[in-house]
Parts: sequence; C-alpha cells; structure tokens
Amino acid sequence: MTANHASGEIGVTLDDADVLFRPSLLAISSIGSPKDIIEAFVYLLDPPRTRAQEARQFRLALHVLSCCADSPDHLDALLGYYDDSMVYHPGAMPPDDIVTIAQHLIRHGVAGVSPKGEEPMIKGEPMREFDASKFAAMAVAHLGMSEADAWNLTMTSLLSALRSKFPPDKSSATSITEKQYTDSMDWLRRVNAQRNAKRQ
Repeated sequence: MTANHASGEIGVTLDDADVLFRPSLLAISSIGSPKDIIEAFVYLLDPPRTRAQEARQFRLALHVLSCCADSPDHLDALLGYYDDSMVYHPGAMPPDDIVTIAQHLIRHGVAGVSPKGEEPMIKGEPMREFDASKFAAMAVAHLGMSEADAWNLTMTSLLSALRSKFPPDKSSATSITEKQYTDSMDWLRRVNAQRNAKRQ
C-alpha cells in the first residue's frame, strides 16, 4: 500500500493488514450534513478546554477516521470502539494519534492544504457549510473528470489541479469561490436539465 501524502492520504499497517485513510470528497460527505462537516472541522482543530470537549473531540476523530478508511475491516482492532454502554475499548492506535490523524484528514478534505509559499485559492468569508457535491461538480466542469474520479479527489488535490490549470493572478482579487463556483453550478444545472429532458 502506498499512500499519497501530498493529497492528504495516510497509510497505517496493523500486523499484516494495511488501512488507507483518504479524505476524499465522498468520504468527507459521509461525515454528516454540509453544516455538520464544518462543525466537525472547527471542533477537531479547536483545542478542547474541558474533559467533555476532549471526549467529544475524540469521538469526532474516530468518526472522521471511520469515514475516510478504505475498508471497515480491522478498524475496531486499530482504532478501538465504543460499546452499547458508551464505554471505549482501546485499539492499537493511541488516542492522541487518532486525533492528530483526524485533524490531518479533515484539513486536507475540507480546507485543502496549499504548498508552502502559495496563496490559498479559496478566499473570502469562512465557509459555514461544506457541500462536497459543488466541489465535485467543479472538478467535472473545469478539469474534464468523470464524476467518480471527481468524488475521489481530496480538496488538496482538487485545488492543486485547479492551480495548475488556472494559475493564480496575484494582481487580481478574484477568488475561486466567486467565479469558478458560479460557472460550475451553471454547468451542472444545464447538464441536469438535459438529462431530465432525455428521461421524459
């Protein structure tokens, strides 16, 4: 198993089993609603101040790793699990490592990580919701990808590809959220309209 660390993947080996954690758009979308995803992002990256917050952060970290795993096999042995009485049974991975990896995954899966020295492509007001389908549509519209390949992208890999195709104009304040977002959704509406017309 080879993890693509540049795109945010993490590979872990437990005995003879390999587990790949990939924060793809599809995996991130399974965390919850668009609002839930941003709440998880903020809660995971914000240092807990109480034991209750620490416990909630850990449960969120487990959830994020479960969503990003390429297979549910071996997860209980690796990460541990909560039983029906909400008692946590530890796995092979230390709790601090679980939180650290979850933070890494959600950064690459939601915000995207820019190379050192590069300006972030997404600017403006902080997101209140993360709608993964909009970013998948952006990849299909502007990068010519299939829907399956688009949903398999992480935000880091999506932004890297868009940066290569649309080099940032350092003299321009135009951000991807203002221009590319609108173009992508207009394209998606046209495609859906054509599909619906053919079905009738």
